Amino acid sequence: NDVSKIQKIVADYFKISIDDLKSKKRNATIAFPRQIAMYLCRKHTDESFPKIGIEFGGKDHSTVMFSCEKIEQEIKKDKTLADAIDKLEKEIHN
Repeated sequence: NDVSKIQKIVADYFKISIDDLKSKKRNATIAFPRQIAMYLCRKHTDESFPKIGIEFGGKDHSTVMFSCEKIEQEIKKDKTLADAIDKLEKEIHN
């Protein structure tokens, strides 16, 4: 499905594994890409917050909501991140 595709694109981009994205690990090298992946899933699929949470190793829907809000805020402040998201979005639509 589209969620798997997005997970693969984000994992490849950040050079981590899909298992890392779905893991409970909270270090920034994994947590930040995970938040980006959740944000992209929410934006580019019709999946609900709870469903996206399940796809990321059983995260609570509130975690997914928080991730989406956080990334939306960060994009406004951080040009590098905004560019990275653009690149990822282009790949998603390929």
